[in-house]
This record gives sequence, C-alpha cells and structure tokens, in this order.
Amino acid sequence: MQIRLAMLVFTYWSAQAMLFPLIAPYAASLGASSSLIAVLIAFQALPALFLAVPLGNLVDVWSVKGMLIGCGAIAAVSILFVPLIDRPELLFLTQAGIGCGGLGMWIALQSLMITPPPEASTSRFDTQIANISTAAIAGQLFGPVASGWLGDLLGLDTTYIVVAGVCALGLLFSFRLSARSPGAIRHRPRQLLDSSLRSYARAFKLLSTEAGMGVAVMFAFAIMYLTSIVSYVYPLYFTSINVSLSEIGLVLSVGSAASLASRAFVVRLASRLNRAILILSVLVPGSIATCSIGLVSGLAAYLALSVLSGLALGAGQTLTLSLTADAASDMERGVSVALRMVANRAAQSITPLAFAGMLTVIDFPMVFVVNGILMLGFAAIIFSVLRKR
Repeated sequence: MQIRLAMLVFTYWSAQAMLFPLIAPYAASLGASSSLIAVLIAFQALPALFLAVPLGNLVDVWSVKGMLIGCGAIAAVSILFVPLIDRPELLFLTQAGIGCGGLGMWIALQSLMITPPPEASTSRFDTQIANISTAAIAGQLFGPVASGWLGDLLGLDTTYIVVAGVCALGLLFSFRLSARSPGAIRHRPRQLLDSSLRSYARAFKLLSTEAGMGVAVMFAFAIMYLTSIVSYVYPLYFTSINVSLSEIGLVLSVGSAASLASRAFVVRLASRLNRAILILSVLVPGSIATCSIGLVSGLAAYLALSVLSGLALGAGQTLTLSLTADAASDMERGVSVALRMVANRAAQSITPLAFAGMLTVIDFPMVFVVNGILMLGFAAIIFSVLRKR
C-alpha cells in the first residue's frame, strides 16, 4: 500500500511541478502583462480555496479512490486544453480546472498519508509521513527540470500535452490503489450534498476546539506562502530579467533536491527539539532567502538561495503534516487535511496578488525584501503562540 501510494504521490507532484515554470512564459507568449500573469497564477488556487472543506468531507464520508480518479480527470483535461487557447484571458478557465482537480487529489492523498498503520509508534508514524512526503519532493525535483528541458526543446504547447500524459498516468495508479474512507457508507446524492454543506460547521468546530489544529493551520500558511514565492514568483522574476527557461527549471529543481535532503534529518530533529524551536528554525532561513533573492545576481547565487529555502521549507512541509496528524481523529482526517489545504490555498492566492500589488509601488527586489520581513514577523507570532501552550 505504501509503495503504491508513494508512486502515486510522485506522479501527482511531477505533473504539478512540471506546470510551475510553464504558466508565466506561456501567458507572456500570448501577450499577458506581469500583473495579469500574477493574477492568473493566483486564480489556480482561488476557486479551490472555497471547495477544500467540502472535498475533505467527501474524502471522510464517501470515497478516497473516487476523489482521486474524478479530480485527476478534471486536472488532466484542463491541462490538455491549455495549448488550444490563444488569448490569455481564457487561461483563467484552465487554471480553475487545474487548481480544483489538483486540490481534490492532494486532499485525498494526504488523508492517506496521515493515516497511521495499525499499532504504529509515534516515531514510526512520523517516519511514514517523511518517507511518503519524500516522494512528493522527488516529484517536485523531477518536474521543473523535465518541463524546462522539454519547453526549450519541443515548445510550450507540446510540453503541456506531455504534462497531461503524466497526469493521466496518475489516474492509472489511482485505479490500482486499494483505499477506503474510514467513515464511508452508502449515501444518496442528496445526503452527500447535505453532508458537504454541513462540512463547514465541522471544520469550524475542529478549528475552535482543537488548539493543535490552529497552530498547524498558521504554520501551514507561513510555509506555503514562502513556498509559493519560490514556485510562482521566482519564475516571474527570472522571466523579467531574461533568465532562460532551462535555468529557471534548474533553480527550482535544486531547491526541491534540498527539500528532499531535509527529509533525512527532520524526523530526528523533531524527536530532540521542541516544536516552537523547530518551527522557528524552519521559517527564519526561508524568510532570509526571500529577502535576498532580489539583491543578488548570477545563477550560482540563485542556486545557493534555492538550496537554503529548500532545506527549510522541505522540513516545514513534513512538520505541517505531522502537526495535522496529531490534531486529527480517524473520522476527521479529510476535514483536517482540508483545513491545512485552505491555509495552503489562501497563501498561494495571496502571494502573487501581494506581489502584484506591491509591484505597482516598488520594484521587484524591494518586494522580496518586504515580504521576507513580513514572514519573519509572522514566524515570531507563531513562536509566541507555541511558547504559551
């Protein structure tokens, strides 16, 4: 089961990461401005932001496998339509499909990732989370290099078709996955709709009564905000200073490689350091890297900062899953993961919009500095909350 799940996670993130370097140059080739590109990037996460909790509820009460197959098909078809578009405004439709389909798949996958094996110890469970999330980072490592190389060699249209094929491969893995939702029973469509409408109340109750869930959501937002800067804003910035597509892919992939390496030690650190210190040691380096990226030049400097942020943020992503698992009961794993995803999608939506707004006032390098300082302040708030617990 774990091997099949790891293969599916790797395939999912390979497809998602292959898209990271593509949307900015593709929209630019259609005549989109930098501000419109930033809004397009945010729009992939924005519609899905409101669907996370109902989708998480469906994972709990309906079918993990059904969610994987249905949402995977939506994402694959949306990606396949991108090369047919000749106006940048129409990319909003495909971005919405990619975002919603990808969200449903990732909620279902994470609900499986945070389900402990029978009679598992806490350390063994943390190791399981780290091992399977390593497959996610491996996909993030492979994706940008592959799409950057294919984009330079075959062009953006063909590359999008290849990405759709990778997504379809994930569908095949989903069909072979043996998984059942803990609370799954036979529901009529009307019952599923009523349950989905009540899911927001379930999520609010969990968030308000379980203190650990609030910390997990805050930390998830901070990690994803910094990660979104790397995944989405770096390509936009590098495109504006004429860095090649293959070099953009290389910078992103080196950061993913550093994230992959961080999984080797984060479980050991988690057993030796308290959570407050560990979270601070993750957020501070990531914020410093953000402050610095616009103040340096040259591929070597970009790679060095990508390694710094990758080490920190890779460890942070594993920790957010561990915090979510600690706060979730067996019957609430889907909704708990959905709350984490709401924080993630909120950060993914806010990041490019914040950069787009600031770019109307200050230049790109100073925008990085301002955002890095803001995230250092956010890290101090999370540290203060944890110290009071």
